[in-house]
Amino acid sequence: MVLTSPLLAQDPMAEEILNNLSKKYKGYKSFKATYNHTLENNAGKVENEQKGEILVKGEKFKLKLPEVEVFSDGKYSWSWVKKSKEVNLTEIDPNEEEITPANVYMLHQRGYKFVLMSELKGSKGIIQTIDLEPKDLNKEITKIRLLIDKSTLSILKWIVFERGTNNRSIFEIRQFTPNVPTKDSDFVFNKALHPEVKLVDLR
Repeated sequence: MVLTSPLLAQDPMAEEILNNLSKKYKGYKSFKATYNHTLENNAGKVENEQKGEILVKGEKFKLKLPEVEVFSDGKYSWSWVKKSKEVNLTEIDPNEEEITPANVYMLHQRGYKFVLMSELKGSKGIIQTIDLEPKDLNKEITKIRLLIDKSTLSILKWIVFERGTNNRSIFEIRQFTPNVPTKDSDFVFNKALHPEVKLVDLR
């Protein structure tokens, strides 16, 4: 018996939702989001939990975590590990895929099949659940599940399922603010402000 995936064909309803979602988020001049990031094992046990904050402007972003800050101006990336007092400077690989609040709304345009799994009424309105599955089965993830507020067309949560272990990485938006004031220097690590930090150029 040959098992087939429900995601063999693109779901036009899911595609419409995702296209509208992408259009909305791309329409912002910038946005800022705070979120919870939880790692769960395949039994649902929480292995790690932390809060994060991200500032996004087009392809530029600044990601702030308790122990690491990442700056990206669209061409280069600075990863500042505070404990080691080092910042690694690298050139961005356009083929490298990292799922963050900066790009989660565009994933359906990057080699994924997708289907609308459900529309369920919750305490805050109707929640749409869309599953995205990579066409490339060699990817490290098997599925991404998006939970979307239908009335506001906003991403509430997404869950990344790891291949092999079925461990889950859960991102839940706590607060979202569109069109916040930004400047280009927000997305570049300023060595002058942190003279104690060693810059490691890996370009």
